[in-house]
Amino acid sequence: SSAQVQRGADRTARNLLRFFGDNVTIVSAPATSGLAFLAFLQRRPYATITASVDGGLLTNLHAVVNLDALRAADLPTSRPSE
Repeated sequence: SSAQVQRGADRTARNLLRFFGDNVTIVSAPATSGLAFLAFLQRRPYATITASVDGGLLTNLHAVVNLDALRAADLPTSRPSE
């Protein structure tokens, strides 16, 4: 996906939640390299999200999604592998 610029904490959070959908719970996790979040789908680990902060500003988000977990959940948002 291409890079998107979001301004403001509320807008960034809403966009992140919209990206993952209504069935995902996101929680913060400790990380030595900055901020980290874990996404759970039906109470199972689904994705990890790491964030870089520079000067008090969030400068980068990187998400790694477990596609097998998404397929197993059999949700309308699941996509076949390419």
